[in-house]
Amino acid sequence: MTGSLKREIALNKAPKEPGLPQTPELTPDRPTKPVPPPVQASRTKPGPPVLTPGTVSRSQKKLIARRGEEIAAIYLKGKGWNILGRNWRAGRFGELDLIARDGAGLTIFVEVKTRKKAPVTFGIPSSGFDAVDWRKRQKIVTSAKSYLGRKRQSDAACRFDIIVVYFEDSTSFLSDSPDPPCSVLHVEDIFSS
Repeated sequence: MTGSLKREIALNKAPKEPGLPQTPELTPDRPTKPVPPPVQASRTKPGPPVLTPGTVSRSQKKLIARRGEEIAAIYLKGKGWNILGRNWRAGRFGELDLIARDGAGLTIFVEVKTRKKAPVTFGIPSSGFDAVDWRKRQKIVTSAKSYLGRKRQSDAACRFDIIVVYFEDSTSFLSDSPDPPCSVLHVEDIFSS
C-alpha cells in the first residue's frame, strides 16, 4: 500500500481509482448545507414588557400584580394610612405585598390580589380570596413575624387584611392612566396569626 492510499483510508475516504468518476468528498471545507452568516448581537436593551390582550406571560402577570399593588397603596393612603413597606421579602418564607400603619398606630399586613374581572357568585365577588389558602396564610404570618422581629416589635399588635383589585374590563389594566377603571374590595382582619 502506498503512503497516500493509507492516508485516504485513515481519513475514511474512498481510495481514488484511476478511470472512475470521482464524487466530491465531504470535508470541513465543504459543508453539505449552506451556513448562514453569523448573527450580530443587538446592542439595544429590551424595553419593558408590553401587555397584550389574550395570553398573559409571566412577566406580564408580574406587571399586572404590581399595578394592582400600586392601586391598593393609593387606596390605603387615601384612608390616611402610612405605607411602611412594599414587596418585603422574608427570605424563603415569602413576600409581604404591603405593610401599612393605620391612624391608631396598628401595623397591618396587606395581601393584594389583582383580577381582570370580578366574577360574581351569589351576588358576592369570589375571585381573589380563594387564592389566599391555608398555606399562603401561613407564609404571610411567618413573614410578618420575621418583619416584626427585625424591627424589634415582636410583641406589637398587628392585623392581616386582603385587598382585591378588580379591573372593570379585561383591557383596562393595559392603560397607562394613573386612574384606570377598577374597583377595590378591602376586607379587614381576614385571618389571625
